[in-house]
Amino acid sequence: MQDDLVVAEGGAPLSEVGRVVDTFIAPGKTFVDIRRSASWWLPCVLLILSTVVTIGYSVKRVGVDAMRDSMLQQMPKIQEMIDNGPPEQAAAMRKSFEGRIRSNIYTIPIGLIVAGFLVGILYMATANFAFGGKATYWQMVAVFWYSLLPLIVSSILLSVLLAAGVGIDTYNAMNPLGTNPGYYMTGSSPMLVALLTAFDLFSIWVFALQVVGISKVARIGTGAAFGTAIIWWVIYTGVFKLLPTLFYS
Repeated sequence: MQDDLVVAEGGAPLSEVGRVVDTFIAPGKTFVDIRRSASWWLPCVLLILSTVVTIGYSVKRVGVDAMRDSMLQQMPKIQEMIDNGPPEQAAAMRKSFEGRIRSNIYTIPIGLIVAGFLVGILYMATANFAFGGKATYWQMVAVFWYSLLPLIVSSILLSVLLAAGVGIDTYNAMNPLGTNPGYYMTGSSPMLVALLTAFDLFSIWVFALQVVGISKVARIGTGAAFGTAIIWWVIYTGVFKLLPTLFYS
């Protein structure tokens, strides 16, 4: 009976590929269809593959040393420790950063998978208990993965620019694509740069899809869905974007 209601609202059931396509051209259809089936494997696979390929290609085109130096430029406190410390300590710290860069090819995908499971809980609890929604856990996990699909576009764009040799000499390992104001604020307050970096065009796109997804899946108003998404966006930005600047800037 529930499947019949979902089909009546969103039209014919969508295929897995159809849901991916509609995320870009008719996102409401995708998220209504998630109420019929909470399958999320295809966007997960696509995002992980695009992430791995882009990280690997970036390392190949830019080089580990250049990416390491780019990261250290954004961390003046750590750069000062390297410059003023014993040569053995400086070499060890540089090697540690190089190891982090190489390990990104698996740590970032793993982090995305863990985030998907965690965000599913947070969105479900907030939408259901704070705003009277009716979403299930796996439906919210699906919302997470489908809402992240625009990041594939950003990965493709970055790879194309690197292939064309654009931005290799000025590569910013912590903010590689100039689709946010923070990219153009070099030399400004690190906290301001971090805050402006959070207002990335692709991040805004993802956020908008999350609002649509939460609204459709939990069957709550757009304002309530926005409230659900913005609460956790603010917490994420504060903890992962702003707080680190206090330690390395």
